[in-house]
Amino acid sequence: MEYLATNDPYVLWNSLYERYGHLRSVILPNARSEWKPSSYKTLSVAVAIIVAINIVVAMAVAIIKVVDIIKIIIIYLVQQPASPPVSHAHSHSLLLRSPSYSHGLSTSHSLSLTAVSPTSPSFLKNSTSASPNRRWLRLLLRRFPTSVKLRPSLKFWLKWLKKGSTEISCERKIFFFLCVVVAAVIKFSFAVVKPLPLTSLLLHLEMGELAADKHVKYIISVEKKKDSFESVVMEHLRLNGAYWGLTTLDILGKLDAVDEEDVISWILKCQDESGGFAGNIGHDPHVLYTLSAVQVLALFDKVDILDADKVSNYIVGLQNEDGSFSGDIWGEVDTRFSYIAICCLSILQRLDKINVDKAVEYIVSCKNLDGGFGCTPGGESHAGQIFCCVGALAIAGALHHVDKDLLGWWLCERQVKSGGLNGRPEKLPDVCYSWWVLSSLIMIDRVHWINKDKLVKFILDCQDMENGGISDRPDDAVDVFHTYFGVAGLSLLEYPGLKPIDPAYALPVDVVNRIFFSKK
Repeated sequence: MEYLATNDPYVLWNSLYERYGHLRSVILPNARSEWKPSSYKTLSVAVAIIVAINIVVAMAVAIIKVVDIIKIIIIYLVQQPASPPVSHAHSHSLLLRSPSYSHGLSTSHSLSLTAVSPTSPSFLKNSTSASPNRRWLRLLLRRFPTSVKLRPSLKFWLKWLKKGSTEISCERKIFFFLCVVVAAVIKFSFAVVKPLPLTSLLLHLEMGELAADKHVKYIISVEKKKDSFESVVMEHLRLNGAYWGLTTLDILGKLDAVDEEDVISWILKCQDESGGFAGNIGHDPHVLYTLSAVQVLALFDKVDILDADKVSNYIVGLQNEDGSFSGDIWGEVDTRFSYIAICCLSILQRLDKINVDKAVEYIVSCKNLDGGFGCTPGGESHAGQIFCCVGALAIAGALHHVDKDLLGWWLCERQVKSGGLNGRPEKLPDVCYSWWVLSSLIMIDRVHWINKDKLVKFILDCQDMENGGISDRPDDAVDVFHTYFGVAGLSLLEYPGLKPIDPAYALPVDVVNRIFFSKK
């Protein structure tokens, strides 16, 4: 409603751009995903076929040019008699007809070339006569004005002829011609083969495929193992786990594999009287779990069942005077909580209830000299904190505070030789940073600074191909956390068959569009 009161179209456009500009990076992938191949192997075969066709066509064009040259030579040898030097008074025209002209001349056209005076400065300065041998070389130069690869060789022989005799035997003409053809073929071969993306093609062929069905079975099986050791030690953040698993299912297009009513009923039981949500029934509320609850309800299009004012009042009460946010009543401050508060209130469409300017000011105060962000002012730059700060600034329409080139350089330096990404310098790669780093690069328009193919291969190598799930690194134990961030990272990389995900809200694009652009 705030934009409807704006009368100046320029101000309205800038306001909308600041608010929704980051969505441009995910709207187009959403449209493109409808016609993408079902697997990278299919894509590799298609690319290989296209490259092969291009090579064949290019070689055919080269052969046509060579044949055309041969025809000109034959016509010259047959029709051009040994004639005396051309004088000023008797300039003549050399008329050639060829059945195939590849440079815009049809078969009904003729190529006319008037001989040049032997005393002309543009011909031969130190010669008293014009040789037919020089004329046919000049004819070739003019006959193929666009043949970039042939002209240097022909010019070489023309210069050689200037220094040599005025008459050359037919055998030597053919020898010179063959040398020109060989040189042209060699140059053409290097020109065609050099730019081919052979490394990229081989990398695609080496990639495995996303075991989507096995990942779905793995996520569902985790929910059923409530008595396992992993389930017990993670009981306090089960709501976060629900968000990771259910969002993964939605990206894979399998959200209907779970019982919607059971999930929503359980989530509502996790809500505290204060309006916030706990990680599980009977635990203390925290903004971390409050955002996960709102995001899961958004997946099922059930945000309207919440008392939005009650939930938003809980979050508003956690903002401090300096603009920062505490995670709960115990007062821990972190830029993660700033992102969570801004993102959650935006989904609830209650962002105007907090002091956004102060929140932005605090986030900017956490920016470091390397372009990154820390958890508090002066804190070490970390990829996870950078996502939180950049995401919060994107949602608040304040990305102009980010030095995109400096931050982009720091982020792209997180890619290691294996193709994976780490969170800080000198750390091991981890699949989860496929989300933290990649989403930040997308929001600042610097995602092209990393090798996407190698990152895709790294994520796919971290799969458990037998039981499903994705681990932090190849051959490690899998978990729901890394399974979500691995699949979400592949979605950001536009992997075929996955729903596109919004880099700021960490929700599928269709869910975000439904929240902000539905007619409810």
